[in-house]
Amino acid sequence: MPALMRAPMESLAGCMPLRTEALEALLGSHNPERGSLDWIESYEQGKWNYCDDASVRLGLPVTLLPAIYAEALIWADDSLGRDGHEG
Repeated sequence: MPALMRAPMESLAGCMPLRTEALEALLGSHNPERGSLDWIESYEQGKWNYCDDASVRLGLPVTLLPAIYAEALIWADDSLGRDGHEG
């Protein structure tokens, strides 16, 4: 989001309709939501071993999180009115 909006997360967080815990995780707090965010960041960076470890810590099957991530990307593209085929 910061890269898309060209603004720091600290400036954007208050404008997002998220639960307090999710906003705190985006700002760096160590809470359960931060664990999920760490997994997402590791997945995007190709840190597969960390993703597997995080899946275990989160109590979720290793194969479930990539599918949820893919669904979230589709939802985001649909929400932004994009078809996901731009270059």
